[in-house]
Amino acid sequence: MPYPWDENPGLAPVLRDPAIWAAVFNTPDFRRLVKRASNQASGGKLGHGAAVTDDDAFTPVAIHVMSNPSARARLRGFMRSHMQVRLPEQELASRTYHQLCHENDGAGTQKQPLPQEDVVCVDRGNNSWFLDPDRFGSWLKETPLEEAHLPVVAGYAACFAMLQPEIRRVLPGLLLEKDPRFAKLITDAAPETSPTS
Repeated sequence: MPYPWDENPGLAPVLRDPAIWAAVFNTPDFRRLVKRASNQASGGKLGHGAAVTDDDAFTPVAIHVMSNPSARARLRGFMRSHMQVRLPEQELASRTYHQLCHENDGAGTQKQPLPQEDVVCVDRGNNSWFLDPDRFGSWLKETPLEEAHLPVVAGYAACFAMLQPEIRRVLPGLLLEKDPRFAKLITDAAPETSPTS
């Protein structure tokens, strides 16, 4: 399975949209660190000439970094040392979550049909919500999903896989059990059976 479901090479299709990474890596300084991680991981072959202010030139580099385990590790290290980010996985997951799971309405409205945190998560203190796979699985079983909902739900699960590596391998199975059409969003494999609700 590709990242974020494991630390393997590759990137889940739900996370391959360049607009996600243009918004997640939204400052020139952050983008320079992404380029640096890419250059070091690829031996200087990728990212060297990409302008940090040009989304079209930058986002392929960002996708490369997020697809490459060595580059991801370097980026996390750079975030710790250059940005003083104590928990880079949490920072990346939070930024990605806000991009994928909130409406662009200025109010931070959560996209539908996503559940409220207290339905599928546990609060680990300080309003830090962590996904509980059993609760998420129950919510999936009880919630009717239309095809248009699948990318939102897959993105939601991907953000928690980034945040909580200890549960990342369980989440794809929960999604696929709900609807085999999730396969096109979380793996490179196409679904072989018709969906169930």
